[in-house]
Amino acid sequence: MFRETNTEFMLNYGKQVSRFWIGGNLGVNRMDYRENLLNTTGRDISVKGVKSINNFKTKLSNELILRKRINSVYGAVNLAYENYLYLDLTGRNDWSSTLAMGNNSFFYPSASLSFVFTELMDKSNFLTFGKLRFSAAQTGTDAVEPYQLKLTYGSNPDVPIVGGYAIGGVAVDKVPFSELKPSISKSYEAGANLVFFNNRLNLDVTWYQSNTRNQILNAPISSSSGYTSAVINSGNVRNRGIEVTAIVKPVATKNFNWDINVNFARNRNKILELSPSYPGSTPWHPRAGPTRLS
Repeated sequence: MFRETNTEFMLNYGKQVSRFWIGGNLGVNRMDYRENLLNTTGRDISVKGVKSINNFKTKLSNELILRKRINSVYGAVNLAYENYLYLDLTGRNDWSSTLAMGNNSFFYPSASLSFVFTELMDKSNFLTFGKLRFSAAQTGTDAVEPYQLKLTYGSNPDVPIVGGYAIGGVAVDKVPFSELKPSISKSYEAGANLVFFNNRLNLDVTWYQSNTRNQILNAPISSSSGYTSAVINSGNVRNRGIEVTAIVKPVATKNFNWDINVNFARNRNKILELSPSYPGSTPWHPRAGPTRLS
């Protein structure tokens, strides 16, 4: 059984004040996630060909319950001056149950600015439309799976019940991390949109960069430890690139249009820091700092 419930309350506001448009919203949200999984298997079939769990001499059951909660507060402000200058501001704060106490709150704001400079120019057949834009944002993510902060335990269905009590043990195969932090990504983008010759040539150029820190990963470790992986916060990954799109209309008549689209994109990823748990680094410890790469 799977169930996700979202409870939300939001206020909206918008008003034209002289040459300015002022809008915004403020809201809260609570997300509750619950998943119940019951797995039943059988051994030593009694009658061949009968597909029923009751046709096995030994029946083994295992139940898994997953719960997760995120409380959120968010807001946004939208400002516009006449029809050429726009500013959007947003902010959101989440509190997640899958992160460690003291690290379970993370804030991620954003700001974007657009300037349609051709609105301040005389009409021209050469430059029909022109806009410059810039944005900066920070986003945060928690651990998707709950119960990664401490060891969890469960009964072992392969071990017979002794004295009326089931024999239990560690129910996970990865080392938990009691100080797990949210993954934070900061991004910047700048671009321009230019339209020439009454929409015969449309040019859009975008430059972007993002840095992601404290990614939540399952790092592989030696199986001789009794585990296969360890939950860690790792690294600093930079993603940088440029995109250029050009749309050309060589022919535009009442009955026929011919469009040519040309795209160019270049993206480079670089790992700036790694967790010490990776090969060639010092022995792993959950509190160890990142390894900086040159």
